[in-house]
Amino acid sequence: MKQLFKRSHILPLICFFGLILTGCNDDEDKKIGVKFESSQTEVQEGDTVIVKLILDNPARRKEYLTLSVQAPSSEFGVDFGIGNLLTLENEFSITVDKDSTESSFTFIALMDFKNDEDIEQVTFSVDDATEGILPQTPDTHVVRITSVENYSDDNRALLFDGVDDHVNLGDVFDDISLPVTISAWIWLDPSVQDGIVPIFESQDGMDVYRGFNFTTSNLSEVTAQYGTGWAPSSGNRRLRSASFAPIMGRWVNFTAVITGPTDIRLYVNGVDVGGTYSGGATDPMSSSSPTETAKIGYLSQNGTIFRFKGKMDELKIWNRSLTVYQVQDVIFRKLDETEPGLIGYWNFDEPNGPLLIDRSKNTNLGIIQGDAQRVLSEVPVR
Repeated sequence: MKQLFKRSHILPLICFFGLILTGCNDDEDKKIGVKFESSQTEVQEGDTVIVKLILDNPARRKEYLTLSVQAPSSEFGVDFGIGNLLTLENEFSITVDKDSTESSFTFIALMDFKNDEDIEQVTFSVDDATEGILPQTPDTHVVRITSVENYSDDNRALLFDGVDDHVNLGDVFDDISLPVTISAWIWLDPSVQDGIVPIFESQDGMDVYRGFNFTTSNLSEVTAQYGTGWAPSSGNRRLRSASFAPIMGRWVNFTAVITGPTDIRLYVNGVDVGGTYSGGATDPMSSSSPTETAKIGYLSQNGTIFRFKGKMDELKIWNRSLTVYQVQDVIFRKLDETEPGLIGYWNFDEPNGPLLIDRSKNTNLGIIQGDAQRVLSEVPVR
């Protein structure tokens, strides 16, 4: 028998569903609208700009925005980069702090040293947001990178062949103690094979662990290590290593802050990447060894010699511990001898010759060994 609904039954149902729909609309109305501050930015290669998203009202809690990247005419990681973004993904997230009315990210237009090229275009879209945020139209922002026809040739890097190239700095840093901060921009050659790829060492090895060294590898790993002045064993050194997304064939900045056995911080492009400690040393670092020399792009360890293969630029060393905010500042700046605590700074900008000038107050000259080549540098350091 067919079931029939009386009018008196239907009206409450209509009211019930009406309340549900009204509630949904109320939820939408409670969401805070967000959109890009502007629809387009035009920059030149080498520029750094802040792209902002503006909220209609202060965020009621911490929110997240997911943005997509489309770059049909330029290459992510070669022609442009996103500040603090370690991986080359077509999506990334940014935060909106509680009570804030804006969020932002840094866009870096890299110099690719190609003249007379077409304008490169990168489009950002808001793909998703947490439940308190409602993206509004327009929800895209276009960055246009214009070509620079006459490139300056005064920003250079060194190209190491991985066979016999390195830089000898002589008998320096014999009296250094922790804390130490070291930073360098590197471009690792995609053909690098398995093994350690050295960036810097303050004492060139022999049969003991002394001083400190800074290395990477083709396995996308960065390591900072120091020794206590005794024969090689796990108890006579201390190090921390961190892994991350592949960095072969693109410029990245590595920074290490070594303060003590339980405080070694590793940064990639200014982002703390954590890492794993190893080595049992708890004694202070021993740096005195008049028979050993500091080297760039070379490491002698446990009887094996490792060499750097790729490009390197802007090697900086401080005898103090930099904060994360200081790291994020100095990696993008040219420095001089007035920088507090700077004890070594080689920017590789000499036009020719075998010497590298130390721009710190210590003026420690480096001598190029092998046939390392001076090449134009694409790093975003100004």
